[in-house]
Amino acid sequence: MLGATLLPAAWQTLDSGLAAVLAGMFLVISAAIYALHAVTFDSFRLTGRSRPADFRSRQP
Repeated sequence: MLGATLLPAAWQTLDSGLAAVLAGMFLVISAAIYALHAVTFDSFRLTGRSRPADFRSRQP
């Protein structure tokens, strides 16, 4: 409900420069998250390790 009320007002005040900055930030953050996941799962694949199914079942 809050988003439906505030989004039209915020959209009108959003200029093209700010929209470009926000879009760029979104792309950079998305690329960084993708790269982190890719490196992690490539490491698992290359080393033959797998993620534990349940952390609570591991002995200290």
